[in-house]
Amino acid sequence: MNDKDLIQHLLDTISQQHNDLMVVVGTFIAIISLGLVILGYLQIRFSNKQIEKMKSEFKDDFKIDDINKANSEVKENISQLKESLKENKKIELSLKNQISISMNTNLGMAGKLLVNINKDTDPVLIGNNVSSIKIIFEELSDNGNITSHSFRILVLDMSKFLFELNEYNIVLDGGIVFLLDFLIKEMKQEMNNTDMGESNKSSLEYYLNLIAKGFEDMNKRTYKA
Repeated sequence: MNDKDLIQHLLDTISQQHNDLMVVVGTFIAIISLGLVILGYLQIRFSNKQIEKMKSEFKDDFKIDDINKANSEVKENISQLKESLKENKKIELSLKNQISISMNTNLGMAGKLLVNINKDTDPVLIGNNVSSIKIIFEELSDNGNITSHSFRILVLDMSKFLFELNEYNIVLDGGIVFLLDFLIKEMKQEMNNTDMGESNKSSLEYYLNLIAKGFEDMNKRTYKA
């Protein structure tokens, strides 16, 4: 074997050893990679189990399910309460409306009693009727519930009442006269505060002037008495 062949043989041997080494290294790397993949998979699986376990333990420790159930019940109760409040509001409005209608009716009835007098009517009875009208009128007026119809009827009844009072020469107690004076002023204020239209206001002003004149004449007789 000459030098050239010897060198070639050495090169072939080195090349073969290099290839064998690369195979060994590649195999080793593959084994390590596979081991890392398996380890990673096991670690992830373990982590997921741990997380689920921790979640379960956390729920058990802090009673999360019970809290969620309680929250759901509270929300349901709040919802039912809101519905109940809405229903109660409707009932309240309905009752207020019925009370308003009833009080307007009572005002009209009290006005009719007021004009149903004669020369023998007891002044005490008249005074009671005046007091009743004043109480009902103030309640309706303060809450803005007096109807324009009820107010017109009251004005007409009051003008007729004062005319008959003077016609029959009936003298009222000073306290009732004071209440009557106050009621007449409240009626004038109600007319100014209520939108009744110009034509209705003109008509009411005419009768309110009659009321004022009738009250003035009654006052003169009261002081004479």
